[in-house]
Amino acid sequence: TTGRIYSYIGGKNYEQSQYDRVSKAVRPSGSSFKPFVYATALQQGVSVDETIEDTPLTIRDWSPKNYGKKYRGKITLWQALAISSNVAAVRLIKKSGVDAVIQTAREMGISTPLSNDMTIALGSNGVKLYDMVVAYGAFANGGFRVKPYCVERVENSRGVTIYENSGPKIVKVINYETAAGMTYMLRKVVELGTGKAANIAPNVAGKTGTTNNYHDAWFVGYTPDIVTGVWIGNDNNTKLPGITGGA
Repeated sequence: TTGRIYSYIGGKNYEQSQYDRVSKAVRPSGSSFKPFVYATALQQGVSVDETIEDTPLTIRDWSPKNYGKKYRGKITLWQALAISSNVAAVRLIKKSGVDAVIQTAREMGISTPLSNDMTIALGSNGVKLYDMVVAYGAFANGGFRVKPYCVERVENSRGVTIYENSGPKIVKVINYETAAGMTYMLRKVVELGTGKAANIAPNVAGKTGTTNNYHDAWFVGYTPDIVTGVWIGNDNNTKLPGITGGA
């Protein structure tokens, strides 16, 4: 709620590279983008317990597939997000509308270009880690986006304050019911789904993301007190064989 940044790590070794991967790197987010699709559906009145088909589908010449090509038939929305069903996310964006999902992502804090096509449901477009953390913070804050800051105040050599942060800048971006529904589903991801490795404390909610051929691994999540994002990848976009957001 405060917007205070507690930890900010832009790279492994500052001597080797001063490139700030938190605010500068633009990388595909994989399934960690799916919550924007689900949030859009909830905003439109869909329930977390509504059912959706987790079965193969083809849209024109595109046939998205689930990880491991596993399909479970008819399942609830919260189950679909927990197991990170690709086909369910595509069905959902088809129903909600690509424009509506882009608008939700924009309002929540995603600033990078997003293609106007259904592949964004699977995180095909590049995003910034900074933006993702801000956006997930709105789920944690009951629908309010908070601008992060790192400088509390600046004093001169005589102890006189010459700058003081004016406090959190807060904007309402989704309704409370949507934020609560997303937190419920994102907790299920950690309790039962792909994010089990993050179940290290009570009330952890979050989402994993892994891009095609293991180029990027993501986890973005939160507790009632803090929101955190992690991205792992190589600057030259080479593979990290076997790395997943769930790991």
